[in-house]
Amino acid sequence: MDNPPTDTPPPLKRNSNDVGWEYGVLCDARSLDKVKCKLCGKEFSGGVFRMKEHIAHLKGNVSACPVSSKEDQEKCKKAVLEGKNKKNLKRKHEEALRAEVNISKDSGTEELERELGALKTPHSQGPIDQYVSSINPEASLAAHTRQQSIHDAISKEKTHVVRQYCSRWLYHTSIPFNAIDNDSFRLFCEALGQFGPGWVPPSQYQLREPLLIEEQQRTKEKLKILEEEWEREGCSLMTDAWSDMKRRSIMNLCVNSRGGTCFLSSKDTSKDSHTGEFIFNYIDQCIEDIGADKIVQ
Repeated sequence: MDNPPTDTPPPLKRNSNDVGWEYGVLCDARSLDKVKCKLCGKEFSGGVFRMKEHIAHLKGNVSACPVSSKEDQEKCKKAVLEGKNKKNLKRKHEEALRAEVNISKDSGTEELERELGALKTPHSQGPIDQYVSSINPEASLAAHTRQQSIHDAISKEKTHVVRQYCSRWLYHTSIPFNAIDNDSFRLFCEALGQFGPGWVPPSQYQLREPLLIEEQQRTKEKLKILEEEWEREGCSLMTDAWSDMKRRSIMNLCVNSRGGTCFLSSKDTSKDSHTGEFIFNYIDQCIEDIGADKIVQ
């Protein structure tokens, strides 16, 4: 008797509680944009949101379903309205959060900034200025010194307030303090500073799927460059043993070359004796995986 096929086609319905999936399916499981109405058979782009508009007879983006009942229409209209209200509430919440961040107000530098504005001198001179202003280099130098002092005070206070926001996020999310020394975090701070106010953080979906896939691909490309270097110039294996917070004994293997040190693998060795033979077998297997001809003695 022939065995039944093990490969099953992917489902044409997303794993979601959205009411729109009661009336539609995906045309292609690999595309989340194109859907098909189960009532009238019409296919269109726009995902499940357009499906709800189609069933609810909402004009503007998609034609109305000729088969949907009044009950179906009201059900989808309610879902669309709730979605819009939820989106508006989220937007207002984000605006309120941004409104709370005022590093000038929080740091108490408003008075200093007003004084700094009063000290500022015009950057350009017109022909009439020679009759209404006097040249006094000593006074100008004193004003400049005072202006620089106020600049430094404002910068110091604002820096402290930004650090408070950063530390508060670390405390609330239980992120280890040593993460602050991570180069990737410093790059993120620099990019955020260059972007300016109004930056929108990535969603959980973006972190789980597209951004993670992009970072995985970037890591593979960097690893490929290192592997090509190992092939040309050779490399060395490095071992490192340590205990984590649960007192598990962890052994790491890294590959070192001119391009830098690359993590290779780790192993929980809590139940193993760290004998010379054990360490030799672990390293020997890694040498085989990399290629013995690439290892430099």
